[in-house]
Amino acid sequence: MNVLLLSDFSEVAINATHYAMDLLREEKVSFILLNIYVPDPDASEEEKERKRTATKARLQERVDKLRERSLDRPHCVNGHYSEDNLINTTRDFLVKNKIDLLVMGAVGKDMRHATILGDHTFEIISKIKCNILAVPEDVQFREIQRILMPIDTSVSLHSKNLQFLKESNFLHNTQLSVWELGNTKAPDKNSLKISAFENLDQMQIDFFKLNDVESYDKSIWMEVQKKFDVISLLAKNIQICSHLMHSKHGFYLTAPNRLPIFVLHD
Repeated sequence: MNVLLLSDFSEVAINATHYAMDLLREEKVSFILLNIYVPDPDASEEEKERKRTATKARLQERVDKLRERSLDRPHCVNGHYSEDNLINTTRDFLVKNKIDLLVMGAVGKDMRHATILGDHTFEIISKIKCNILAVPEDVQFREIQRILMPIDTSVSLHSKNLQFLKESNFLHNTQLSVWELGNTKAPDKNSLKISAFENLDQMQIDFFKLNDVESYDKSIWMEVQKKFDVISLLAKNIQICSHLMHSKHGFYLTAPNRLPIFVLHD
């Protein structure tokens, strides 16, 4: 398995890296820690070179620490420094290194009352076609036993959309709860949405219908975070963030999200 770790050396990025390595502790994984330095166009060449050298040294320090952290695990850790555009560099890495999972921070402490995903994270999800794990800043790793997948009535769903869940051994034997938001009648067992999950025979799956999301309050969202270990979202249905977990419903004003998020691409 090949995993790309996007890092700007911030606390949220470091925490996401540690979470991913703990989650995949028993998997044979090649981790690539990617850091992108954007030189100040107004800085002198001497200053640019000084910061370039400092950034490369910090990257190597992080790689060394991660290697030490993984001594008893089947992990390989390497670093890569770039001064190119974040999106273009990430896309290039996906192809050249056959990346299976991209890992990054979801949102820092200062913004988590306003959004489930930071600007850079949302940009990556919107423009990069790769399965993504986004982890909030102060979330500590815990075994994944229950996964919440909210979807809405607008999304077309096929088994290929769920291939990552099927192929990831570390998610086998977990409970997947699919919450469908909307006002239509709950689908029966022959519906397209239900049939899309039939290949996930290594997971226990249940389905719920939520018709009145706006009436949910802080206490309900707090209970959701106690009950589940991770949220799984479809990239094609990412707008559900604003429907289920946006501050307009009051959740983030008082109860910011503390669950890691898997974003699944086709």
